[in-house]
Amino acid sequence: MTRPLKIFCDFDGTITRVDGCNLIIDHCIGRDARCAIDDKIVSGEYSFRQGYDAQFAGVRLSWAEAQPLLHRQNGIDPTFPAFVRWVEGKNIPFMVLSAGVAQIIREYLATVGLAKLDIRANQIRIENRRWRVDYFDDTPFGNDKAAAVREAAGEGFRTVFIGDGISDFPVASVADILFAKRGDRLAAHCASQGIDFHPFDNFEEVLAVLRLEIGD
Repeated sequence: MTRPLKIFCDFDGTITRVDGCNLIIDHCIGRDARCAIDDKIVSGEYSFRQGYDAQFAGVRLSWAEAQPLLHRQNGIDPTFPAFVRWVEGKNIPFMVLSAGVAQIIREYLATVGLAKLDIRANQIRIENRRWRVDYFDDTPFGNDKAAAVREAAGEGFRTVFIGDGISDFPVASVADILFAKRGDRLAAHCASQGIDFHPFDNFEEVLAVLRLEIGD
């Protein structure tokens, strides 16, 4: 008997067309400074958590100031809501699994009526316009995505992961079925490590592959 699927999906840059956290950080410290820290994470000089802390250390915004930035420059992939409807119609468990910020995730999902999706992410605490990340766990990534996927596999699920970026690297060799966004860091990582993955641009492409997987 084929094992049932459980789908895990990154948020920033995967469900959204641009990374919402990066929008906030770039506004405050500049894209070049943020990318320089990203490069240190990829090289191993910083853990993801150390890099994230360094980036958010420069953020000085109230939540009310941040919201217009998010909505002016970003949005949910328009193919995502239909994908969720298909998943729900098939009773396939689905979790947004993110190293980003839960408040930002719910802010975006609310615009398409999906704020009640199951979300595992970090929290942000804003005090005197300073942003501090309260991490989901004590691991170097702050939210061990690979652990969540392994747990589901241990429960008998065939695991699916959909992602795009640096925080998704540990999941690449763990998920049974992997989707990596074309042209982004996860796809480059998988290609360099010889890890099989399905490249995608939107959730219509993801849906087409999963339909074949379950014989829909």
